[in-house]
Amino acid sequence: MIRVIVIGLGPIGIACARAVLDEAHLQLVGLLDVDPQKVGKTLDECDERPDPDDEPCHLRITQSLDQAIGSGDSKAHVAILK
Repeated sequence: MIRVIVIGLGPIGIACARAVLDEAHLQLVGLLDVDPQKVGKTLDECDERPDPDDEPCHLRITQSLDQAIGSGDSKAHVAILK
């Protein structure tokens, strides 16, 4: 399983995060954005055009790269920058 974080959660970043959730061999482990309006919210709360078929995502958006990357066995392998 490849662990992924998404940095930048505008419309394209949200679409990237949703694409990661749709792939069985990928695991979304972190979300990062500098917008204080998004920090603390989930991907679902920031998605302006949610698709009812999308897998729910309860990860919270952070401003901390260290928090988004994680540590130990949950540390991200890949970052998608948008």
